[in-house]
Amino acid sequence: MDQYEMNEPLVKKRPSGRITKLKLKPRYCHPRLPTTTTIFPSRHVAPIRAFQRSDIDSFAKRIVSGEALKDAWRSTNDDFEQFLYEAKKAAKRVDHRFSISPHLNSVARSAADRAYEIDREFKIGVR
Repeated sequence: MDQYEMNEPLVKKRPSGRITKLKLKPRYCHPRLPTTTTIFPSRHVAPIRAFQRSDIDSFAKRIVSGEALKDAWRSTNDDFEQFLYEAKKAAKRVDHRFSISPHLNSVARSAADRAYEIDREFKIGVR
């Protein structure tokens, strides 16, 4: 009984004269944890198979012939091309959103103008 608050009366009289019963409230009640079936639903998984001798033999043949290296290089090249394509698209999106190109152009123009002014000031010319 110590887990319930006993300092509240079980019966309360309202101003209208009506008597109501109060329910006991637990002091602390932790939430019920979900069962493992709800967290990890069961699914059908294919059985695990180990490597067979023929798998290792065919891999060794591909290594000796250089075909495995060609495949690795081809997939790396394809992934790098995909990365470059995504980077270009992202750069265009950023440039379009924040209009970076005009700002860079104006910075480059002002830097060139200042360089010409310094050249004239110090009488530096192309030799």
